[in-house]
Amino acid sequence: MTAFRIAPILVAGLALTSSCFAAHLSSKDASKQDIEKLIDGLVGLSSWSRGYSPFGFDNDEPDQTFPQNLTPTHADRCEQALLKLGPKAIPALLAHVTDARETKSTLISYGNSAISMVRYQPRYKWKPIVASLPDYGRRSERSSTSYTLRVGDICYSMIGNIVNRLLVPAFNHKTLVVASPVENPDLANAIRRDWSDLTEEDYRQYLIDEIYANPDDWQAQAFSLLTSYYPQDAEKVAIKLLNRPLFDDSAASDYLDIHLMASDDPSWWRSKNLDFQRRYGALAESMLPYLLTRDSDETYYEGKYLRTMFPNFNPLAAGMPPAAGPGEMSTIVTYVANLKAREIDDAVQSVFRRAIAFRNAGSVDQVQSNVDDLALACVGRMAGKGHDQEYRTYFETRIRELGTSPEVKPFESWLSRLKR
Repeated sequence: MTAFRIAPILVAGLALTSSCFAAHLSSKDASKQDIEKLIDGLVGLSSWSRGYSPFGFDNDEPDQTFPQNLTPTHADRCEQALLKLGPKAIPALLAHVTDARETKSTLISYGNSAISMVRYQPRYKWKPIVASLPDYGRRSERSSTSYTLRVGDICYSMIGNIVNRLLVPAFNHKTLVVASPVENPDLANAIRRDWSDLTEEDYRQYLIDEIYANPDDWQAQAFSLLTSYYPQDAEKVAIKLLNRPLFDDSAASDYLDIHLMASDDPSWWRSKNLDFQRRYGALAESMLPYLLTRDSDETYYEGKYLRTMFPNFNPLAAGMPPAAGPGEMSTIVTYVANLKAREIDDAVQSVFRRAIAFRNAGSVDQVQSNVDDLALACVGRMAGKGHDQEYRTYFETRIRELGTSPEVKPFESWLSRLKR
């Protein structure tokens, strides 16, 4: 028996190395019968399953993720094959989210009584979607302190892996929490309602939309999925993301925090928006609805503000935001590291130069640490590619500015490594 295990963040490269037919099954060749066989194989899943982890792919070859004294089983390989099939497997996985067959993986509580819970991350994260689950978050105590994962639980979480949603049927958090679609019809109905219309043809654009909509770890996950399933599109998307102008996202977030709920008078908002635009520019103002809807459940003030100030803004079809903060750009530079195209090198170096210009244009005290992180992310890719002097100049400047602060250490380290 095992406690819940979280796998590392997924990256590109889904190689399967098994003699079982699953290892050689491609999305192009897989039939409905093949997919059903793979799902049948999930009953043998053991404690090393990735299917009930938030992110289902590891950054090593599958066999390397297992302890030295344990090799992946047929069931483990079936699970990997289903993940590799991606959107082609979704219809069958949806059909099986209520499959009550037990696997060989049992989760145990840490001494407290286990609880059941309705816990679901919807397809459309910005809208009052939780209305579809009116008792969202309700809990009830279970009679048992353990839970054996069902095939339906694994299918449920694998769908989450494929569509970039955190769908975890059971996990330990002080006690064992069970949020199983096998036990709770609300969860099974919700996931089927959200994803039954996602075709293989739609999936590519869906991932691109996910990348544009989520400037956080979920963006990195979506980008890794795009790289895995549609590598030919990943470079184009990466270049578009990197080529955007920078803006002071810290100032924009502070503006919303301070002024959004100070009043619900539209004339007040218009006045404050005009002040913000005069100080930070029209581009920064255009980013306000994007920032607002990223983490919003549409409170009264947020919803009214959007309808008043940005009536044509649709958060479900907003496309790529026109700008990015230095922190977001730093994250993007990091997760495109596996893409080696010269065009991406050029875009990364351009980002660094824009960051220097952005920093020099005025006071950026609140985002200085993000500019530093961006510079360090860029040099990690660009060192030795003909631009070292630009990085030396920036690092020397920051060392002078920081004095004896421990924050100088990464700059000093890079100065010792860069060629003269």
